[in-house]
Amino acid sequence: MMHTSLSVQGQTVLITGASRGIGRGLALGYAQAGADVLCLARPSEALSSLVNTIKAEGGAARAIEVDLTCCNPTALVQSLPDIDAVIHAAGVARHRPLTDMTREHYAEVMALNVEAPLFLTQAITDRWIVKERGGSIVFISSQLAHVGAPQRALYCGSKSALEGLSRALAIELAPQRIRVNTICPTFTRTEMTAEALSDPAFRASVIQRIPMGRLGEPSDYLGACLLLTSSAGQLITGSSLRVDGGWTAQ
Repeated sequence: MMHTSLSVQGQTVLITGASRGIGRGLALGYAQAGADVLCLARPSEALSSLVNTIKAEGGAARAIEVDLTCCNPTALVQSLPDIDAVIHAAGVARHRPLTDMTREHYAEVMALNVEAPLFLTQAITDRWIVKERGGSIVFISSQLAHVGAPQRALYCGSKSALEGLSRALAIELAPQRIRVNTICPTFTRTEMTAEALSDPAFRASVIQRIPMGRLGEPSDYLGACLLLTSSAGQLITGSSLRVDGGWTAQ
């Protein structure tokens, strides 16, 4: 039987949105697992702190200071070393009722949650195809790509778009040995959710909906990502892995 491994030792992994939340948790986890992590985010003290922490622990990391909503993805990718996998964790939420939505809110959410990962993926896979090497793309989607929630139409819509992109790209890129998958977290304790979860009633209502009985932590998604970016996941593509404590199984 062919041996497969969850190891990412020696891989170069690009993680967007690495300065906080799930992206930060994944960057720390991949570095501890032996990967060379390219930590992409807007310039900030949080990004510098992340890279310094990884290096202090003996890991390999580099800060890529970029705003994905206004960069040239082809030029960005050409400035980077060869990449084995990319995890698109950058994202934004603008929760509000339908009556309060504006085109500015729509443009902001779609620019970072859909447009940026799509065209960064295009630039990366173009390079992989030219060099005749495979790779793994992971989009951090959401359980809200599969269920609805009040005041979250923009976020649900953007994550649903990622699911459709992932399935189509998985089929298109499979002949080039490029795998494309999504991971769908539940409500997770991050900077993005801190304000909403600070409301005791809302927090209790969320936990009540999660059969496992707790919120997600950024570290909860590392195992799923390691599966999808390692040789253990070499036949997994076009999949949507729900790491949601059972929320969407109800």
